[in-house]
Amino acid sequence: MKDLNRIIICLGIVAGLYYILRSRNRNIEGLSSNAGMSEMIAKGLDNDITQLEDSLQIEKYKANYKTILNDMIKWCDLAILNGLISGQSKLNITEGLNETNTQAVTSLNQYSQLKTTLQGVYNTLL
Repeated sequence: MKDLNRIIICLGIVAGLYYILRSRNRNIEGLSSNAGMSEMIAKGLDNDITQLEDSLQIEKYKANYKTILNDMIKWCDLAILNGLISGQSKLNITEGLNETNTQAVTSLNQYSQLKTTLQGVYNTLL
């Protein structure tokens, strides 16, 4: 149950960051065509950030968030290692570059991308 709560909190953090980054990317085009909107957009984004920070209570739960992120980073590494050495791994280096190996590498790289995202959250917010 404790691990599930950690995962849910971390996914909430990742989803919040995704929302912020997606909102920021969507509004940049609007800034170039209507510069007068930039102040309103900046204030709206600032309000969103403030609400997320307030709801997450980062200072209060910083130690918990650090533990969650560190555990999830370790989990990503372990999942990658397990994917490489398990008997169920579809990665076969003797076959070279083929569709099956490419799919296996892509799958393993998704863990690596998640790990990079988690490390970025850790470095930026904690």
